[in-house]
Amino acid sequence: MSFSPVIETRLNVWTLAAVLTALYGLFGIARGWWHASLGKRRRLIRAYRRIAPFVRHDYVTEQFGEPAWQHKRTVRKFAAPIEGIEPDEPLEDVELTVRTWPLGLLGYLVTWCKDDDEVLMYSLTTRSRLFRPRVSIGPHRITLGKTALAALPSPNAENSGPWFELGARRFSYAEEHYFGNPGGYLRWVVGMSDAGSPLTPPVGCNGDAWAAEDVAAYRHAARTNSVLVIGPTIDTEGVLPAVSRPTSTPSGSSNSATPSASHCPLRATAPEPRSSDGKIANGRCGKALLRSLRPSSNPAGP
Repeated sequence: MSFSPVIETRLNVWTLAAVLTALYGLFGIARGWWHASLGKRRRLIRAYRRIAPFVRHDYVTEQFGEPAWQHKRTVRKFAAPIEGIEPDEPLEDVELTVRTWPLGLLGYLVTWCKDDDEVLMYSLTTRSRLFRPRVSIGPHRITLGKTALAALPSPNAENSGPWFELGARRFSYAEEHYFGNPGGYLRWVVGMSDAGSPLTPPVGCNGDAWAAEDVAAYRHAARTNSVLVIGPTIDTEGVLPAVSRPTSTPSGSSNSATPSASHCPLRATAPEPRSSDGKIANGRCGKALLRSLRPSSNPAGP
């Protein structure tokens, strides 16, 4: 007499359904973690590498979504010839729209656009050890937050900086790099923004009296955390003036989720950074450079 065991198929079906449901839930958790961490970092880096001067603002929003803050800022640009005739004034003032994207806790993206929403400048700042994008500086490749400033050629002190300032709470350091035709006639400003990470204040600078060996030592110690790409139509002297100083500066902390900006409408009447003895820490650049390197915010923002 043969014996055939009884198999309860309903129990097996429900067990399989429970296992599949648990696996689907775990997959959703892992997917959410990936998109919020490593996957988000890769997506942001790929999106940044797709933008360049003269792209449309709409294209940037396709890559990064809608910006969180925006305000207006006037810079100087080279005037275009009219019917082949060079204008009497080679430079003209143009009002740009500055938009800021906070990239979660990873960093900030800032663009400067004309009235027709054509991007003329843009910057990227890292503020997390998890966000170390590799970016091109002409023929050079650096990693934000990791590569020392000394990995790039020394700036020409006559017209390429460095520009720096050190106050009781605020500081900055920046230098300009230009490579002509191999660099597409673009200009790159790299340096240290106190809205980013890691932070290395230019301790010891005193106006224009910072010795060359001190600058060299700082460039070897400091890690670049911010880069600004300037299109060929923008007059860099209008972005990085050597003498003039704006009347307002921001406040804020790089540890906050709110971007820190040098021209922050949230604190339009904020005083200029001052040293511990009450004197203005003016360096060689002033705040106009920080307006470029630091993201900007708007009181009408969310």
